[in-house]
Order: sequence, then structure tokens, then C-alpha cells
Amino acid sequence: MASNVAPMEEDIVPLTGKPYFSFIIAKSHIGPYYNLELPLRGRCWFPTSEIPITLFRGTKTWKGYYYGDRKFKKFDPSWKDFVRDNKLEVGDACLFELMDVEKGEIKVQILRADIEIENLGLIGNSSANPIQLE
Repeated sequence: MASNVAPMEEDIVPLTGKPYFSFIIAKSHIGPYYNLELPLRGRCWFPTSEIPITLFRGTKTWKGYYYGDRKFKKFDPSWKDFVRDNKLEVGDACLFELMDVEKGEIKVQILRADIEIENLGLIGNSSANPIQLE
């Protein structure tokens, strides 16, 4: 299925060396409740308190909160706006690079479920140190 997101925002760029985590979009992430509980690997860099976050993708931003002070460590319901604006589907992968944890600034890249496998070599620090999707 073709995406309606502008081509510039679809570009996959190398990571900067900052901490990152990834996950594959499941049905629970995109509806009907838009629940995004962070994987354990992602939680370790966040405080155990509620903090404001800003997701960056291309030239667009989405503001919300990370609930680190609750049983389920997750993003607030504003995650729904990110999902809808980026037309996320089950099977897509999201890569969150923590640009500034204290400010809650997170760069997001999306690898579409239908991406050609040879394009995966364009991301990561190097081909010897590829991104591992969880």
C-alpha cells in the first residue's frame, strides 16, 4: 500500500550515535486505543516521572507526554495524532532516537512494512553495526 506522506519525510537517514529503540507496530499501537507502552530498552533512558516529549519526523513535530510514573510506561493519547498523521500500519517499524532526553526530544524514523530489504543498509552506524529491530 502506498503512503501519502511526502517523499522527503520518508527518507531514511543514518543514526547520530545517540541512544535509540525500535519496535514493530502492532494493532494495539494504532487503534482503537492507540496504546504505546515503551519497550524495556526504551524505558531505561527516561525518568520515572511524567515528562513532556516532542516527536520529530521530517519537518513536523508532535507534542505530548511520557508517563514514566505509572505501571505501564507509555506515551499519552497524543500518540494517536502521530499515528494518524504518519499513516502507521501494522507491521511498520518505528525507530526512536533520543536526541535530548532532558528536553524530551525524540527523532522518529518509520520503516514501512513494504520497504525493500536492500534499503535497510542505509540506516545504523555502519553495516558492521546495524539497527536491530525488536
